[in-house]
Parts: sequence; structure tokens; C-alpha cells
Amino acid sequence: MTRVGEVCDRNVVCAPSDTTVVMAIKLMRQRHADAVIAVSSQRMGAIESAPLGIVTDSEIIAEIYATGLDPSVMTLGDFVVEDTPRLSQSDELSDAIYVMQTKGLDHLLVIDHEGRLAGTVSRKSLFNVMDENKSQGI
Repeated sequence: MTRVGEVCDRNVVCAPSDTTVVMAIKLMRQRHADAVIAVSSQRMGAIESAPLGIVTDSEIIAEIYATGLDPSVMTLGDFVVEDTPRLSQSDELSDAIYVMQTKGLDHLLVIDHEGRLAGTVSRKSLFNVMDENKSQGI
């Protein structure tokens, strides 16, 4: 069985939780990403930091632009949910699918055995893996 750590995207966009949404959008655009990981403002070491949560482009659209809030004032920390689901690198892909389906999420955080950010797994990446496995007869 394929493990989450084998397919997670390790090239993630991270920003301190006090980053404004406008700056986060610019980072996402520069890196062609559809999500940004909020990390503690005191620990900007990105991948070596424990993630606080993930903010997606669809959340920004729904929560900021659709409601008329000011993205130059709102920060990533305003969006981070404390109980953001996290998966271990050793969890199976079926665990990721279950969490995404039950929580209605498109992205999940993947952490290492020390609780540091290892990457993310997205619904799109899971579809790609399933399609690849199907074409290989797995």
C-alpha cells in the first residue's frame, strides 16, 4: 500500500502567520501554488517548522473576497483552524482520502515523526496516484 509520505508534495509555500492575505496571494502566484502553509511568526524556517495550518486559494476567495473583507489587513493567522487535520508520512493513502471526504478538504498537512512539516497532499495528487496505479494495473 502506498504511504502518504511517498506522494506528498514537499515543495510547499510557507509564510509566517502574520503575513497579510495580499502577500500570501503574491507568494502563491509566484510559486504557482493553490495553498500556503502558515507557520509560527517566530520560526520562519519553513519546512523545519511545525505547521499551524493551511490556507487555500478557494478559502481566500470565499472568506475574503466574497464577504468584502480587506485582504491587506487580514492575515493567514486569521484563517488558521487549530484542529487542522494532519497526517503522518507513514499513513496510508486511504487515510488521506477518508479525512478529505469526511472533512470536505482538498489539502492535508503531512508531518514527520517530530511534528514538523514534511509537505502536503492534495485531492489532485491523490487522483494522479490512483490514475497512475490504475494504468499500471495496481
